[in-house]
Amino acid sequence: MDISKAYFARFPQHDEALTNLNIQADHGFIDRQTYITAVAQITGRSEEETVEGFAKENTLNRPLIEWIKKDIKPHYKVGLISNI
Repeated sequence: MDISKAYFARFPQHDEALTNLNIQADHGFIDRQTYITAVAQITGRSEEETVEGFAKENTLNRPLIEWIKKDIKPHYKVGLISNI
């Protein structure tokens, strides 16, 4: 589950609006600030609360990292590509 969906799960009454907004952001139709502002307006939270909410959902998958370090990296070169 991505960060947005995890955060949006707190607001099931706004699922359709938040999903549509997320699609716009994923396709690059709106910038991050516009996205944060719109999410805050839809959920009734402040922009600061929205940013903090996303940040809380953004946690490192420690078991995955340890598996990569222990079992994968000794045998393969590992890289990460991200759009954020």
